[in-house]
Amino acid sequence: SFDEIYYVENDDYLKAITLMQKYKYSINYSDCLILITMLKNNVNTIVSFDSDFNRIDGIKRIYV
Repeated sequence: SFDEIYYVENDDYLKAITLMQKYKYSINYSDCLILITMLKNNVNTIVSFDSDFNRIDGIKRIYV
């Protein structure tokens, strides 16, 4: 649903840093924080102009 709001929790910030390391810093911190939030909430589709999301297995990017 497009009307749901997902909140970031304290441990998500550290998980985002770990995810950045996994991708050898080719994906920035903000994108990793978005990805952590998506994974935690079983969201696999994102509407974004950012092509970095194309590199993430299991994530579908909708370009508008």
